[in-house]
Amino acid sequence: MLEILQAPPYCTIQDLGRPRARHAGVPVGGAMDPHALVLTNMLAGNLPEHAGLEWALGGGEFSTTRALRLAHSSDLLIGNTPIPPWTTAVVPPGTSVRLGPPYQERFGYLAIEGGIEVPQVLGSRSTYLPAHFGGFQGRLLRTGDRLPIGRPTIDSTGPLPGFELPAQLRSRSSDPIRFVSGPDSERLPPEAIRRFEDSEWTLSTTGDRMGYRLQGEPLPLAPSGFLPSAPVCPGVIQIPGDGQPIVLMPDGPTVGGYTTIGVVISVDLGRLAQTRPGSTIRFRRIEVEEAQALFRRQRIDWHTAHSLSKETAS
Repeated sequence: MLEILQAPPYCTIQDLGRPRARHAGVPVGGAMDPHALVLTNMLAGNLPEHAGLEWALGGGEFSTTRALRLAHSSDLLIGNTPIPPWTTAVVPPGTSVRLGPPYQERFGYLAIEGGIEVPQVLGSRSTYLPAHFGGFQGRLLRTGDRLPIGRPTIDSTGPLPGFELPAQLRSRSSDPIRFVSGPDSERLPPEAIRRFEDSEWTLSTTGDRMGYRLQGEPLPLAPSGFLPSAPVCPGVIQIPGDGQPIVLMPDGPTVGGYTTIGVVISVDLGRLAQTRPGSTIRFRRIEVEEAQALFRRQRIDWHTAHSLSKETAS
């Protein structure tokens, strides 16, 4: 059992979401940065889809009723012992653990061996706040909550305490966010995509798990006319009437009626999610084949992280 002594801000239980429930109008949801969650799961000896904690801005504190192996993406104190980010650690029962703010990013992640074992809803333990389901009672975690922890599902061993994920597997590129052309790109004036790529955009402070708004010189709009609602997915870049783009995030809707200029590739959506409000962003268009190759490369990195962690298993 995990007892929350001080809940971190915006802390929820998240896994890799509900990709098979979109036909029912349920967003994918899940971790804002799946790459970070998967890597912390690997370090904790879990499968990629195990549920962990996601939080933003500040830190928190918890304790456990039994010894636990864990991994994290922020600074952490076990008792008075500091543990660097992206490092496997073991917590003795009854020991206080302090989580620091997300390390140089917007969201922090904590994975615990066995995962957070709240009930599944539509095949996922992820919290979907707008509809108040999933996670722990469908809400943000609060001080005093007690969370059930599952038993290890891979085997009885895992990475040794002190194992640190190699820097090249967790490093973040500062290159432009990559996207592929959207289904409505041909309806827009010819200069729209060029200006979108050439512009520097500021991430608005009004973004949330549903979508991030970009601020900059308004883009030219498509000719007026009826545009029916159409399926959308996380990463879709919509152009509303004010010409200021909106990027849909994991909790975004499943259908939309705004013009879609492009779709942020899945490999870069987590990197965009980790960008802090007020930061500037640039975008670069690529072809679908390159996006697919980058997706495969990320899965290879996940496999590499798993293999390295197993080599150090006790």
